Amino acid sequence: MSLLNKNNLEVCKIASKSDTRPELAGVYITDKLVCATDSFRLLEMTLPADVKAEDYPKIEGKTAMRGYKPFLVNAKYLLKNIKLGVNKNMPILDNLAISHIDENKVEVLVGKDTDQHLLCEPRWLPRITSEQFPDYAKIFPAGNPVAEVEVNAEYLAEILEVMGKLDSLKSVRIKFYGDNQPLALEAKGNNQEARGLLMPLRK
Repeated sequence: MSLLNKNNLEVCKIASKSDTRPELAGVYITDKLVCATDSFRLLEMTLPADVKAEDYPKIEGKTAMRGYKPFLVNAKYLLKNIKLGVNKNMPILDNLAISHIDENKVEVLVGKDTDQHLLCEPRWLPRITSEQFPDYAKIFPAGNPVAEVEVNAEYLAEILEVMGKLDSLKSVRIKFYGDNQPLALEAKGNNQEARGLLMPLRK
């Protein structure tokens, strides 16, 4: 089992903001990945491969688990209560370690260091036990894609944010014209229209 890093916690932002369906308001955590969805979008991210649980320091006699069954925990609670800092003296503490799981809660290990001393502490998170996370694997398209293009994520986010303001539903149409061809984007409001291009990355 590896450890959760800041990128894994960012996945929580994709979870539903409503608690009506607890499974959609939660983040699904296994020994290999984390996943969240609000039923309109879904994001799965593997745990970092460059750090291992056995290298995580003991905190109050507690150690990172070597394995565990998948579980759900409320995404908003996790984002609010777990802050991972930058640890110059011990970078492994930039990660979150799972220490203990029972039917009602999950214990995690969080650490931070300063120039003077190292601070480590265990924290408890509520565990969702009555709901099942959607079986999302079968939703992913299979086979070869019709077209494929690799773009800069920040450029894509910025152009979508601007174009999405034209429509009350924030809708933007994205057109693919073939492998490594530019993405064509179109948006339309009551009084304005916009079109854009995003060039693919060249490696």
